[in-house]
Amino acid sequence: MRDIVVLRSDRVAASLLRRHPDGTWPERKLEIDEGMLVLKSIGFGLQLLDIYSTTGLSGT
Repeated sequence: MRDIVVLRSDRVAASLLRRHPDGTWPERKLEIDEGMLVLKSIGFGLQLLDIYSTTGLSGT
């Protein structure tokens, strides 16, 4: 496992933990509330708003 993503259920936001090359985990998670959610380990990227497009939280 290289990345752990937690999506918020109450607002558009995600927390990302990305393992360091030496195998350790960061002490702090990266908080994402806009823009792209990118998982380099699997070549995945998607606008965060697109993930929430059918939830009523995206405002669209």
